[in-house]
Amino acid sequence: TIARVFRVLTIGDSFTEGQLVERIPPVPPSTTPTQVYSFANPPYPEALETLLRADPRFGRTADVDNEGASGECASIRGCSGNVTSGQSRIEALTTAKKYDVVIILEGFNDLNAGGSLGGAIDALRFMGRTARSSGATVLMGRIHVMRSDMWDQIRTMAGQEQFARVDFDTRVQIGEDRVHPTQAGYETMAGFVFGAIRSLIP
Repeated sequence: TIARVFRVLTIGDSFTEGQLVERIPPVPPSTTPTQVYSFANPPYPEALETLLRADPRFGRTADVDNEGASGECASIRGCSGNVTSGQSRIEALTTAKKYDVVIILEGFNDLNAGGSLGGAIDALRFMGRTARSSGATVLMGRIHVMRSDMWDQIRTMAGQEQFARVDFDTRVQIGEDRVHPTQAGYETMAGFVFGAIRSLIP
């Protein structure tokens, strides 16, 4: 017999890849703290995989692919040295493998890179439509450190497109840089996504 594998794709920026940013107190004669960059262990996609594998409805072979790229933009190629954008990657990813669920969490960097809110939302819309056309259920994510207008526009766009949503609200603990989640925050994110998938997949 062939066991079916429940597959999830997570695509996005540093919130998906799992970047941690800590501030180390200054050592004299320095007067400013040092930022130290590392990665969560586990980031939310890997923590999600553990949760799925422990649930009989998804099975011990449930597989979550982490396609996070720190600094990437949804709509603009070249953000933070990335030659890609979210919208340029989504089609190849969703045609290379059959996914049951695609989770999209991106757009935060577009505004920092000089992109427009409308351009970011259009890119997220394209990403969602592309994932849905592959047969996957789409979960459109948003995280509370986003600008309020982006937070609102993602909700509006997801409603128009009938994408399911996962909201990483203020229960997700944010680190000292006031942008990236802590290790505990990433694990909270995994729980949010797991709950959303359980509610969508019979």
